[in-house]
Amino acid sequence: MDDLPFLQWPGNTPIAKLKASNERLLNVISAKRVPVAIFINEVNVDTPEKEAILKQWLDNPLITAGNHSYAHKNFNQTSNAEFETEILIGEKLTKNFLNGTKKQLSYFRFPFNATGKDSASRDAMVRFLNKNGYVSTPFTVESSDWLLNSLYLNALKKNDLEKAKAVGEYYVKYTLEVFDYFEKLSLSEFGRNIKHIYLCHDNELNADYFGQLIDKLKERKYTFISLAEAMKDKVYKSQDYYIGPSGMSWFYRWKEDPVVRQEMLRISPDPDEKLLKEYQALSSKK
Repeated sequence: MDDLPFLQWPGNTPIAKLKASNERLLNVISAKRVPVAIFINEVNVDTPEKEAILKQWLDNPLITAGNHSYAHKNFNQTSNAEFETEILIGEKLTKNFLNGTKKQLSYFRFPFNATGKDSASRDAMVRFLNKNGYVSTPFTVESSDWLLNSLYLNALKKNDLEKAKAVGEYYVKYTLEVFDYFEKLSLSEFGRNIKHIYLCHDNELNADYFGQLIDKLKERKYTFISLAEAMKDKVYKSQDYYIGPSGMSWFYRWKEDPVVRQEMLRISPDPDEKLLKEYQALSSKK
């Protein structure tokens, strides 16, 4: 779960709202017994109240801490030296909260999953991460919850509860379709069901619908494991051949042939075209 604890909420969101929504999402995680790795941007944790919210996450036994850089900068548009500073600054508060606990900060995820504009910069950053005790964290499944969250928040802002409900229900439905796709891809590519890593975000949409999604996945006989357990799958030792701006799933990055990769992307399920156009129109107004 990326962008904790506040990047997916508007900057003017009242602290009481941030607190209530984060607590609601964390309560769902606890009630459903779902291990979650959180990838933290410390840039917005600038008050004691916000520090307390982050600490609630880190204190939960189901939560694994991860670094998502300090201010969510795109590594592909940032020098290695500047990005290294982003990583080290972005770990200070988290490490302080974990001090004296049995938890460690050992996972890193690149913002936008931008892992380097060329092989030299990427390889150098991987060496830096390894030197500083970090594992670069991939993902296999994601369902554009960040996009749908914008539509969800916009509907709530307009008090259009019917629209908000439709977006929330679509999020669950679409995510299940994406899981179906990657299940089939897993079987065709590896001859088995791999241990998936699902990427989503700390946002209002998940505060309200993550529980429904988990219930539906449980109905499909999914079980939920820690990131450490998932990373034991040998598939995550596969070579990442992709260099470029896309934040695509590692399923595609594991394909050396760019033509094959592009064909796989072409047939993958995209969000509903109408909702995509709504998001583009909404984004153009900002």
